[in-house]
Amino acid sequence: MFSSKLASFALVVTASPLLFACTSQDLYEATQENRLQECRKLYGAQREECEAQYQKSYDTYERERNEVINEGK
Repeated sequence: MFSSKLASFALVVTASPLLFACTSQDLYEATQENRLQECRKLYGAQREECEAQYQKSYDTYERERNEVINEGK
């Protein structure tokens, strides 16, 4: 029982820096890739429309995001 808790703690301590090392861009790109994988389950025009929604580069996304944020100021 104790070694199980110790092993869990060691895993958390080891994995934590890896979780914090992910950048916003990494998370954005991973999310986009997951969405594109779901689009690939579709066919024809439906698939093309779905994929078109998730083709935006991170730079474009970030620029548009900042524009929206700055509009509220």
